[in-house]
This record gives sequence, structure tokens and C-alpha cells, in this order.
Amino acid sequence: MMKKRVGTFLLEKGLLTPKQLEDVLSYGKKHSLRVGDAAIELGLLSHNDLAKVFGPSHKFDFFYMDYRYLPKQTRDLFPIEFMLKHGVIPLGFKTEWKFFKKKRYLNLGLLAPERQESVIQAETIAKERLANLYGTKVFLVLADQFIQTLNQAYKIPTDQISTKATEGLDPILEMFIQS
Repeated sequence: MMKKRVGTFLLEKGLLTPKQLEDVLSYGKKHSLRVGDAAIELGLLSHNDLAKVFGPSHKFDFFYMDYRYLPKQTRDLFPIEFMLKHGVIPLGFKTEWKFFKKKRYLNLGLLAPERQESVIQAETIAKERLANLYGTKVFLVLADQFIQTLNQAYKIPTDQISTKATEGLDPILEMFIQS
């Protein structure tokens, strides 16, 4: 998977101009701030602006999903019904080294990463199925990219998503499909 930079995303959404983004990046680097936090401190964006784009999860790191880079080893990790009910999708692995010890994390994309119940259930399933998993890292993913990934990587057409969700559909996913 490839990560799209938040600044590029904010440019594409028309929330910042290229000059403003340059100022935000410079200020953020100087003060060790994330892009959104730097834009807020500079008065270029508000918390509401970020919430409109990223929803109530705007404090989580954003992960730009591209289905072409979804690792095959994580595609069958969760049942489709679980992914649809909880709005969760496995993004791949990250390995961190600390004092010659290797820690393996599973990157999870969630439509609503603030829902701890979904994160806990996903982590429980992952630890049962994967050896040597230390934990998870949680990222915000957007509904349109989530659906595109379901369409392309999991071969589930948008009009069949609701029928595949036998245990219910994530509210954000449901709202996006209906709009």
C-alpha cells in the first residue's frame, strides 16, 4: 500500500493552496507538528475543516488506500462480513526494531478508528491467526477508497456490499453507499 501525504490530499480537496501547503510544511517541520495541526496553528484550517474531510476520526493518521498495493498475505485475514460490519480492512505489516528485538504490527484501516470495539475485535482475530504479531497500528481510511478496495481486491461489486453484510453494515459504509 502506498500512503498519500495529507498535504497532497488537502490540496486535492481545495482546502489549501500550494503556497499555503508550503507554509504549513515549513511551520510543521520547524515546530514538529503534523500537517493538520500546523495548518490549524497557522489559522489556515479549523478542527471543523479537518472533521468535514476526515470525519470524527480526524485525529488519527490518514492512510490513502490503493487496492493495487494491498498485500496478498493480509487479504484473507478477516471474513468479508466482519470487514463490512466493522468498517475495517487489513493494510499490511510494519516491523519495528528496538534493542535487537523485532516487533511486528498489523496496519489496520478503519472507517471510524475511534470505535475501540472494532479495533479490539480486529486485533483479537489477527492475533489468533497470525504468529508473532505484537499489536496493531490504526489508520483512518475513507469510504470511497474502502469501497474501491472491496470492488477491486475482493471482487465485491458495490451493489452487492449490503447483501454480503449478513451481520449488518458499518454505518459510515451504509451512508456512503446510499448517497
